[in-house]
Amino acid sequence: MTDTDKNYRPGEYKREFGNFSLSFKFPVAKLLDYQGREEELLKDENVFSLLILAFLGAVEKGEAIDKKIFQKVSLIKELYRRGYDREKILQLYKFIDWIFVLPKEATERFHEEIRRYEEEKKMPYITTAERIGIKKGIEIGIQQGIQQGSLLGVREMLQETLRIKFGDVPEDIMSGIEEIDETNRIKELLKIAMTTDSLEEFAINLKDNSTRIIN
Repeated sequence: MTDTDKNYRPGEYKREFGNFSLSFKFPVAKLLDYQGREEELLKDENVFSLLILAFLGAVEKGEAIDKKIFQKVSLIKELYRRGYDREKILQLYKFIDWIFVLPKEATERFHEEIRRYEEEKKMPYITTAERIGIKKGIEIGIQQGIQQGSLLGVREMLQETLRIKFGDVPEDIMSGIEEIDETNRIKELLKIAMTTDSLEEFAINLKDNSTRIIN
């Protein structure tokens, strides 16, 4: 679960219709439970650990903007440290940018830090990415779209999550996502994508349009 209420843990689903009733309990996976375990996540080589760190940095309250910038820059540097190839770094960079939104001035400082770091490492991946579409104006527009819950923005975020987590995603899954025109349904599928370890499980939920996840 990606909400910010630590006490919200709906672990049971119930439906009743006439004399029929259905009830089942399920474990709750909540990203907020990883607060205080940042060092553990950083040591975890699973790529999704970095996305959880991005989420935690984004929702952390009361932190100075300098610390926020440092946290986000550190996440991008970690992509290089782990030796990911150019394409994976670009995909993860875009996803982290969507999750971990900074104010406009702080975003400019963040980009400058990354630019300097790339010059030092002689690996201009992100500056190249800006030339092919991750320009600041587009970037801010995407961030605003996600924040406003637009269908297009959330759909792109879901597709990017699947690519990052599972690599090559079958075309029928991608086209199935494109056919969904309900923002809330896409958000539900995004939560499933972030918590499941199986692309097959995600595909089952995608096909079952009656599935609704309580969050």
